[in-house]
Amino acid sequence: MNTSAHLGSTSSVIKGNIDEGCRYGTLALKIFDQHDSQEWQARVVFVVHGMVFPFKIPFRDAVSPMHAAHRSSLVLGDIHVSAAMVCGTSRRILQLTHLVV
Repeated sequence: MNTSAHLGSTSSVIKGNIDEGCRYGTLALKIFDQHDSQEWQARVVFVVHGMVFPFKIPFRDAVSPMHAAHRSSLVLGDIHVSAAMVCGTSRRILQLTHLVV
């Protein structure tokens, strides 16, 4: 699951192939839905909705899944991912409002 999410991130960000990145991101979410592995939810959602989909899908559509994954990571005690989600989301919001480059 997480490997597909990171392949999507690599394709979108590093290689500039946004469509391929979104395909990997969608694959990661489908695999996650089949296995319902709560300990991976925050990691997969963070990479896919925070790093892959914003190139193609409006960021406001990612806020709800990322908020749910953030709460899940706190319940599971995954503070590292929870903090990364908050920082990444906050920075993205500031970029969208043109307060940060």
